[in-house]
Amino acid sequence: MNATNAKPARQRKPRPRFVRLIRQGACLFLRIREVLSKGREKIDAYDLLEINADTGRGFRLTKPDGTVYHVNVGSKPETCECKGHLEWGHRTICRHRAALRKLIADGRL
Repeated sequence: MNATNAKPARQRKPRPRFVRLIRQGACLFLRIREVLSKGREKIDAYDLLEINADTGRGFRLTKPDGTVYHVNVGSKPETCECKGHLEWGHRTICRHRAALRKLIADGRL
């Protein structure tokens, strides 16, 4: 009998994320900064607009390249149109929903 010790699946460490809400007149901008590794980071900026939603709160995030994500938070289920949520939404929370949840919890939105 050949017995092998299978290694347990390696858990990834969550990357630190920081969110900032920027107000310029009547316009709102969302900036998400994610630390990838020492000295490397990814920064994404979005034009933020609150939109009507049947349940929860709806938001439209627009990137400078024209990509648009519609996000709904505070409802069951929460949704986002980003690839991360569409592929992994059942396992984890996407960066857009996490950022909006944090801003709402802090009373900034």
